[in-house]
Amino acid sequence: MKHLLLLISVLASFAAHAQWSSDPVVNIPLSDTLISINNPSNALNPRAVTNGNGGAYIVWENGSRAIYGQLLNASGNKQWEQSGITVGHGASTNSGSFNNPVIISDNNGAAFITWMESYKNGIGASKISTHSNDTIVWDQLISFTSGQRANPVLATDGAGGAIITWEDTRNGSANIDIYAQRVSDKGVLMWDANGIPVCTVSGDQTLPGIASDSMGGAFITWQDKRTTTKAIYAQRINPLGQRQWQANGIPVCVKGDPALALKIVATAKGEAIITWQNGNSGGTWDIYAQKVNIDTISWALNGVSVCSAPLSQMNPEIVADGFGGAIITWEDTRTSFSNPDIYAQSISSGGLVQWTQNGIPICTLPEIQATPAIASDGDGGAIIGWEDYRSGNYYDIYAQRVNHTGSAMWSNNGQAICTAPKDQRSVGIAGDGKGGAILTWQDRRNNFNWVIYAQGVQADGTLSGTTSVAEKPIAVGFSLYQNYPNPFNPSTSIRYEIPHSAFVNLTVYNTFGQQVAQLVNEQQLSGNHEVELKGGQLAGGTYFYRLQAGDYSATRKMILNP
Repeated sequence: MKHLLLLISVLASFAAHAQWSSDPVVNIPLSDTLISINNPSNALNPRAVTNGNGGAYIVWENGSRAIYGQLLNASGNKQWEQSGITVGHGASTNSGSFNNPVIISDNNGAAFITWMESYKNGIGASKISTHSNDTIVWDQLISFTSGQRANPVLATDGAGGAIITWEDTRNGSANIDIYAQRVSDKGVLMWDANGIPVCTVSGDQTLPGIASDSMGGAFITWQDKRTTTKAIYAQRINPLGQRQWQANGIPVCVKGDPALALKIVATAKGEAIITWQNGNSGGTWDIYAQKVNIDTISWALNGVSVCSAPLSQMNPEIVADGFGGAIITWEDTRTSFSNPDIYAQSISSGGLVQWTQNGIPICTLPEIQATPAIASDGDGGAIIGWEDYRSGNYYDIYAQRVNHTGSAMWSNNGQAICTAPKDQRSVGIAGDGKGGAILTWQDRRNNFNWVIYAQGVQADGTLSGTTSVAEKPIAVGFSLYQNYPNPFNPSTSIRYEIPHSAFVNLTVYNTFGQQVAQLVNEQQLSGNHEVELKGGQLAGGTYFYRLQAGDYSATRKMILNP
């Protein structure tokens, strides 16, 4: 029991005591900051979703090792280990890349994640929660049959589970189709083993989007090339995996070239709004939208215009406004094709634009503003974050809050979220439920690799927190990394770093605090070290490995599959 209490106390120390900074040059690092030019790796494509209590779950690609994540509370304190934990690997024990994570809230304090897994050309998904004894409630390979799968997205099923949809080439590489799967609250696959067909008509169906229908099923939409021109189609799936509309979907838009950036959001029970960029004959793009209900499309075929300003409008993002409508934001080149701005528009449940025709300006500085992300402000408005090149040297992160009438609430052209050296790209955002937000991005400030950072911003546009001192890692220069693979069978690698010569002890314990293996017990030189643990003599289950080096001590959890 003494050993067990010791382990619990060490694990508890991993909830780092960082706090939001009030300085946009100083933000909270979420992934490993100790990786150097001699040990390169990249943390990429962060995405965020509310935890329902003012904080956020944030997930990202962690090199080729797994999907990693961190839970931040409303004050910016890390609730998990210093550089994040594994939150998804599809129960795979093989090497491979894990890409394009997507995360959504389950609307009850937990979250669902899905991603692409290259080793099995499959789709993985997991559920994470702070309500469970284990952070990962379940972790599954969703589909890994013949062919390849890509671009998964997911929605809640309203019963503690999720519905996932993706592109699939099981019927031939020249015929991309759309498939889907439902996973229960316990991680059980509810439909056919590798998913049910949503659309398998000839030609390619790509870029799926999904939104809950609030009745246990989902609306699924996609780009469709069943004819010589592109179109957008949609289907509704019920909780049993049965298609509710005609076999290969109903047309949403068959006009022009609705080719890219297809997004959908649930806006009311049995309703969702789809947005996309629609091509014109002159090679430019406009933003359109369409609503679907439980029976069919709600507005005119081909949708309604959200913005048809000169030149091109691209990469729309959408969020529900809480009144049956939605707020849409996009990149806009109406004044300069090479230096896009950020605009936004509100559209009602009836398909009427609510703000100035062709949208309101969010940021119109002469330099590039790109790839917006959007979250609800909880009061009928939205918070929009974007990559911003106004410094003229590198991309920074800025944000703006706009209320339900279309009025900007923060500084003209946005509030600085991060202006640290080098590039900051790929913004993710989660509303905090109080008019503010938590933003995350991949950051190159250390010159060598991309690291994930985060920053909170309050309802009035001030940066959350009062500190202006950068967070320091526990025991600077020391680091104990998550074992890989994890879970594992039959073996796994444990990697750690020490900044100077020290006596190192690396020990494995079971859940009773009993030592089951001693991997290292010697003086070691500074640098990166890696040790293999063979699980052949151990029973399947949960174990802890503890590193002691000088005054540094750290413990991580790992799982041995039976």
